Amino acid sequence: MTTTRTPGFWADFARTHWETSPAHFPALLAPVLFPLDELFDAVTRMPPERMSGDRYWVSTTGRPASRDEFTTVPLDAHAPVVNDGDFAGFFRRATAEFPDRRIGINLHHLEKASPALWFRFRELVQAINTAVGAYPSDNWDIDTFIGTYKVSPLGIHKDNAGVFVTGLSGRRSYYLWPEDHFRPGDAALRTLDLDELKPHLDQAMRFDLEPGDLLYWPSSHWHLICSDGEPSVVLSVSAYFGKALSAVIGNQVRNLLAGCLGEDNDQDSYEIGSDANEPPAALAKAHRLTMQAAQGGQISDALQQYWIRFLSADGMHALPPDTAARLVTDRPIRVDSRYPIHFMRSAAGGLIVSANGVAITVATRHHAALEAMLQRLNTGTETSLAELIHQHARAPVTAEEVTSLVGLLNQCHAFRSAGDG
Repeated sequence: MTTTRTPGFWADFARTHWETSPAHFPALLAPVLFPLDELFDAVTRMPPERMSGDRYWVSTTGRPASRDEFTTVPLDAHAPVVNDGDFAGFFRRATAEFPDRRIGINLHHLEKASPALWFRFRELVQAINTAVGAYPSDNWDIDTFIGTYKVSPLGIHKDNAGVFVTGLSGRRSYYLWPEDHFRPGDAALRTLDLDELKPHLDQAMRFDLEPGDLLYWPSSHWHLICSDGEPSVVLSVSAYFGKALSAVIGNQVRNLLAGCLGEDNDQDSYEIGSDANEPPAALAKAHRLTMQAAQGGQISDALQQYWIRFLSADGMHALPPDTAARLVTDRPIRVDSRYPIHFMRSAAGGLIVSANGVAITVATRHHAALEAMLQRLNTGTETSLAELIHQHARAPVTAEEVTSLVGLLNQCHAFRSAGDG
């Protein structure tokens, strides 16, 4: 995928538009970033666990004028399936299931079904992160919108995210307004009636998105998505902001304590002791374990591990491992040097290794030897498991240790085959 047309493209974008103003780049990603048939394959292979934001809307009237005139239906019963053949087949079925109605689907975390999609978007995300010089405090999220709605069921709204959207099929119009255009409670935020919204639409920035175009708007901007009602499909990647440091640190401490406390973590009540001011044994134990985790370096390890997971995915959600992936001993492999393996030594004496947002803890004290192997892999030089064993399985490091670590990294998509792009 080509993410720039001229040298310095994203640096210019960062100076001119990032978190300040919208930008429309016609045909920047033409041919389209991700072929429609590949997206259909990804959508139909999404795991059954759904995100809270994954929804299938159906209008209750032929011409919905408010959000209340859309309802949600079960995704598992109505979403695209392999037997539809393609998106055109899905839209034909949706029309039969919901005649004279408007439909819309929003699915998140598409990396769960398509590593290829994740890597293509990562190239784009990495270029933006580098130009901006910072990561969003939460995550980059990949999602798709599929539908025949003339006005988005969400109406005019804004998200705590800077959004990049690219068209794959059909055409959509995006209306954007700066933050101060609407106030909370404004009637315009509750209606989908374009006649009622006309005074606001006349004042909006309008961008018409066609397949291969890229459109960006900052997190501060209100937006409304419209179309001619014909089937359309878009992909977006969004940088979410505003994750509190207290939440990041609190999550790490909570997870550590949950593991340490085990069954003692679940308390139905606290016993009253002879001294009412004395904390109960459960709280005293939790306090002691917290202090031990801080003094023993476990909290520091957890925060560093959080960071290298973040780094190794360029701030995107982790790419789920392929636990069935097997590495052939003589098969050529290489690490894409743009996406290196990250690693650190833990206070507990192990080695923490992270690839594509997944962290692996290796219980070893042979840090230097294994770090040398990882550093060599990060150069992008083509090699193989057999060659790595020959060069790095020297006492005290065993061939089994090398094979185990390289196998785990392979499951985490750390390697590309010789023929991969």
